[in-house]
Amino acid sequence: MTRHAATSYVLVGLALAGSVTLQVVPSAFASPVGECEAATSNQIEAGQCLRDTLGAAEQVLGIGLSSAQLKADAIDQIAGRSGARLALDQSQALWLQFRDSNCAVPGTFAAGGSGSGQFIISCQIEMTRARSAALEALAGGRAGGD
Repeated sequence: MTRHAATSYVLVGLALAGSVTLQVVPSAFASPVGECEAATSNQIEAGQCLRDTLGAAEQVLGIGLSSAQLKADAIDQIAGRSGARLALDQSQALWLQFRDSNCAVPGTFAAGGSGSGQFIISCQIEMTRARSAALEALAGGRAGGD
């Protein structure tokens, strides 16, 4: 799939009256690399943009995870057992390992070229955005993550 054929989404966290809501907003470009290249004037700036974007995506992920953990804790409290929180925490740890392993592939396929690091970070951003949306869906009571 080319970067022009894909659809990418930006997760935006909004603090409203002490609570946080997440919105999925379609971005103008098909990938984080495209987003950063359009916003910067050289590869060094684009690399920094990607690192900053990953940092922001990971902050949103942390918010989504915290929301899902609160939901899991509430479920466990009602059920009188710790299955939901345990499953969520195990899933998150394994997901992080998978994300990093999976995103090493585009960098490897770039054969160590100058853009290989950007491909890795771009993949991490995209996967992190998707995981954030899935966690927020779980926290909102949509168990399938839809």
